[in-house]
Amino acid sequence: MRLYLAHEGYSISEKENARQPLSDEGRISLQKLASFLARGKFAITSVFHSNKLCAKQTAIILSQGLGAGRVVQESPVPIDTDDDVQPLHKNLESNANLNFDGALLVADHLFLDRFLSYLICREMEPALLVFDPGTFVSIERRANTSQWIIQWVVKPNLLGI
Repeated sequence: MRLYLAHEGYSISEKENARQPLSDEGRISLQKLASFLARGKFAITSVFHSNKLCAKQTAIILSQGLGAGRVVQESPVPIDTDDDVQPLHKNLESNANLNFDGALLVADHLFLDRFLSYLICREMEPALLVFDPGTFVSIERRANTSQWIIQWVVKPNLLGI
């Protein structure tokens, strides 16, 4: 099973807009990231995002940039900043509530650093990776085990974004 984690792009401050949509810079950098990633072959069939507007916009931009045919929806379990990582982990392990045949892309903010640490180490802290806005991580569960490994990481600054 392959899983992609995408940190939302830069957003407008809460002071400027309470809903905190992506900023122009955030939107453009995600489009550039999606264009770079589109050179690879992704079997992503579902895209989950948190209930934050900028996470939803991030999920849509990445999904569109990687090609059509992906279902983009709010996560069936809470994945916001302070939410417990175990419900999503349990769903991944059992596949009980996920409707995807290929890989899953999850777009959010602070949830991802704790979730990645939990998948790899079964502990939420310390963080294994700093998720800067626009960071994209590929992880995979080894066949016939519950062990997850990091395949690769792309950060926008590596692409000059």
